[in-house]
Amino acid sequence: MEYPNLINVIPIDHLKLKLFYGNGEQRIVDLSIYMISDYFKQLENWLYFKKVEVVNGVVTWPNEQDIAPETLYLDSSPINQVLVTV
Repeated sequence: MEYPNLINVIPIDHLKLKLFYGNGEQRIVDLSIYMISDYFKQLENWLYFKKVEVVNGVVTWPNEQDIAPETLYLDSSPINQVLVTV
């Protein structure tokens, strides 16, 4: 399966990210499922968590924590958007 390109990310809540894809799709992912690993424990600090960015299509933090874009896509939920025309 081919996944859309991840182009932007915004931290929206404790361990939750809003993901933006090149095809216009937006999704929400809750990273609390990853907190069983010490690799991600630093993400529980909101000030650090907010430093998230997309680097070459991968969600990344300053201390090199990252999550594969395919994994994020599969673990996220689409945001239902209602388009209003005026």
